[in-house]
Amino acid sequence: MHLTSFPIISTEHLVLRNHRREDKDDYFALMSDPLAVRYFGRPVLTDVGQVDDEFETIQSGFNNQTFIKWAITLKSDGRYIGSIGAWDLKNKHSRATLSCIISPRYWGKNIGVEALTSVIRYLFEVLKLHRLQIYVDPANERGMKFFHKIGFESEGRLRDYEYEYGKFIDIEILSLINKKS
Repeated sequence: MHLTSFPIISTEHLVLRNHRREDKDDYFALMSDPLAVRYFGRPVLTDVGQVDDEFETIQSGFNNQTFIKWAITLKSDGRYIGSIGAWDLKNKHSRATLSCIISPRYWGKNIGVEALTSVIRYLFEVLKLHRLQIYVDPANERGMKFFHKIGFESEGRLRDYEYEYGKFIDIEILSLINKKS
């Protein structure tokens, strides 16, 4: 993979683009919301200053071509409502690991489906990846249904894989294979 400019993806209702300074407050609001990050595998942000470090990491990941993390914004007003990442892009196996977080305010409105299917299409058709995978806490029933709806298949459970909220938890690995590659 060698991208010279950040890939912008436009859909009917969304624009997926790079993270910008003007997203800072909305990004912090999302990443400091315990409901939103409950199953995201990381602690909530506690200080808006942490966003600068995260945005720097996001830009560095793209510059190094190791990952792409898109800001999900509404086409109608440009508001930041979430992000989707494709991680570990530098590997010989033609695969990436996905992450996805959307503001709870937009849950159940097919925003996630629209955003994720457009990213999947980009990763399969433009970057020519063969496999996409995602790690999901099986307690996240909403997330499990969401990814199965898009076509991801469960491959198995990783027992006591992560330590979150004071205990070890299992993680389900799901995958989607590019049948055209």
